[in-house]
Amino acid sequence: MIRSGVMGTLLLAAGLWSAGGGNGSAEQGILTIRPYRWQGDWVIDDARVGLAQAPCAAAGGLLDAAIAAKGLGHADDGFLLWFSAHPFPGYDVHLHTIGVGDSGPVFTWTEAGRTGHLCAALLHYFPTAPQDLYVRLGD
Repeated sequence: MIRSGVMGTLLLAAGLWSAGGGNGSAEQGILTIRPYRWQGDWVIDDARVGLAQAPCAAAGGLLDAAIAAKGLGHADDGFLLWFSAHPFPGYDVHLHTIGVGDSGPVFTWTEAGRTGHLCAALLHYFPTAPQDLYVRLGD
C-alpha cells in the first residue's frame, strides 16, 4: 500500500532540497524529476545531469504499479517524482536493494510485492545505487 502524508513546507521548486544544508548531493537531499511516456516508454529529461529522453524502460513495471496505487490518471503526460536515499515526509514508496542483476541493482517494493530494476539514469544522481530509495509521486 502506498503511504500518504504531507510534504509540509518543503520547497522543491529548484528540484532539490538539502536537509543538511550541504552541497546538495543526492546523498543528502530530495531530488525531483518529471517522467513521461514517449513512444510507449517512460523517459526523463534533466538538463542538470545531461539527460534528454533518457529511457526508464527497466523501471516501467515499478513505475506503473506506483502510479496505479497513487491514482495518477494522467501520468503519461508527465508527473513529478521526488526521490531520496533517506526517508522524507510524505514518501509513497520505499524500495530496497536486494541484489544485482544483468541490468544493474534489483530493488524490491515489499509492500506491493514487486521487484524490478530502476533506470540506468539513477547513476546520474548517485555514485552507486543506494541501498534504499524513498519515492513520492505527484502532479
